[in-house]
Amino acid sequence: MLEVALLVGAAAAYFVPRRKSPLQLAALTAALLLGCQLVLTHWFYLYLPWFFPFAAFAVLAPAAEPQPAPVRAPLERPRQELVGVD
Repeated sequence: MLEVALLVGAAAAYFVPRRKSPLQLAALTAALLLGCQLVLTHWFYLYLPWFFPFAAFAVLAPAAEPQPAPVRAPLERPRQELVGVD
């Protein structure tokens, strides 16, 4: 049962989000590897190097700075008065 949940999680990680940053990819890889290891019947501490580099990169790497959207000048429209001036 846990293996099916792991496969569903792996498929979901493949499709969502559509474009992944290297940081997101490292975090998803670490989560999938850790999930595979947690469902094993025999776990050994030498399995740590399998997921630790991905987890360390995801935790310690600086997040990318968001790129500001280009600012466009507002459109100039003629001003309309609510009350007509006589």
